[in-house]
Amino acid sequence: RVGDNVNGTISASYATGRVSSSSFSSNSAIGGLVGDNDKGTISASYATGVVSAVSNAGGLVGHNDGGTIGTSYATGMVSGTSNVGGLVGSNSGKISNSYAMSVVSGTSNVGGLVGLNAHGTISGSYAKGTVWGSNAVGGLAGSNAGMVSGSYATGTVSGSSNVGGLGGVSSGMISRSYATGTVSGFVGAGGLVGSSSGTISDSYATGTVSGSNDVGGLAGSNASLVSSSYATGTVSGTSNVGGLAGSGSGTISD
Repeated sequence: RVGDNVNGTISASYATGRVSSSSFSSNSAIGGLVGDNDKGTISASYATGVVSAVSNAGGLVGHNDGGTIGTSYATGMVSGTSNVGGLVGSNSGKISNSYAMSVVSGTSNVGGLVGLNAHGTISGSYAKGTVWGSNAVGGLAGSNAGMVSGSYATGTVSGSSNVGGLGGVSSGMISRSYATGTVSGFVGAGGLVGSSSGTISDSYATGTVSGSNDVGGLAGSNASLVSSSYATGTVSGTSNVGGLAGSGSGTISD
């Protein structure tokens, strides 16, 4: 295992076992293979086991800081408080053709693949497994402020607020992606995204969605643009419930 990979290259490598940290620093990064991938490159590598940390906890990498991760995966269990992901805890780099099959749990920014996608890119990747948390909980990404394309999630997702089959909260771009898992939340539950202020295009959701307020087959709430997208799952809730979007001031077009 590597604590900090600075401009380095890691290829065809793996790690197994348990990794944990009790540090409360928001700058800490704990991963099954690498803690902080600082502009480094990781390819054809994997990690299996258990990862637990307070923040930036990932099954493979804790924080992908401007680095590149390709054709890699992680399996096992990941737990933490914030920025918790099956593959990467926090991503500001590039992730492609990678996946996670994990049980992921946390409080905020909790995702099956990535906890926080902070202006990073995710392409051709997927997540399978169970994800649960409190706020910003997603089957692929807990919170997305970057770009997600050609990716999908199939796991069951549950939380309290801003819960989505693909993304919990998205202010970024989502295209050519989908989610099939069951979603349950209280406020802001969506088959694809719990709360969207970004753009969604050429995407869909097929899972069952249940909640109380702002519940939608595709988006719990939508404040931006949704185009060429659809939802087919059963949706149930108390107020602001819709087959495509529960609420919002955004635009939906063919």
